[in-house]
Amino acid sequence: MSLGDHDWTQGGEADSFKRAVSQVKMYPSYGQGAQFNNDVCLLKLELPVSFLAHPHVRPICLPETSSNNYANQLAAVAGWGRTGNGNSISTVLLETDLRVWPQECYQ
Repeated sequence: MSLGDHDWTQGGEADSFKRAVSQVKMYPSYGQGAQFNNDVCLLKLELPVSFLAHPHVRPICLPETSSNNYANQLAAVAGWGRTGNGNSISTVLLETDLRVWPQECYQ
């Protein structure tokens, strides 16, 4: 897994580094359907990342408790995936804001 990349096709254009992945947790319906509605997974890294040594790399922020309701609030997402059906995979990191779906949508 490469961290800190901006354009994954260009070596040396960003202060990137590699970490081995020890576990992959996919959303139960990952890869099903044409709309990519379930196209998400979590990666557990084998070694921790020093955010002091790599200030341009930030962790995702998860709620401290599950009692908070984030439905309909904006959340930032980033990745190199496809931006639509039939589109090629982006080579540069993209970011957008999406509305959080209510928890009952996932059950």
